[in-house]
Amino acid sequence: MSATAELPSISLTLESWQGQLTPEAARAILALRAEPKAQARYDELASKCNAGSLTEAERRELDATVEFNDLVSLFKSHAATVVSRG
Repeated sequence: MSATAELPSISLTLESWQGQLTPEAARAILALRAEPKAQARYDELASKCNAGSLTEAERRELDATVEFNDLVSLFKSHAATVVSRG
């Protein structure tokens, strides 16, 4: 099963971790950004996808990147909750 299909259970796990996440650690999570080279590759794959010219390997790479980004977004969402609570 893909990570995307498992996001509800991952979200519940993250909620249980919120009490253990310090505001400083949460701010560090919120500051995370993709490296320029990784962002450029994602942009390239997204453009090829929109043009309908992805190879099968590129499709798998793009899918994995999107799933990873979904997980990072969940982490950041929960980190933002910790920061907002002070």
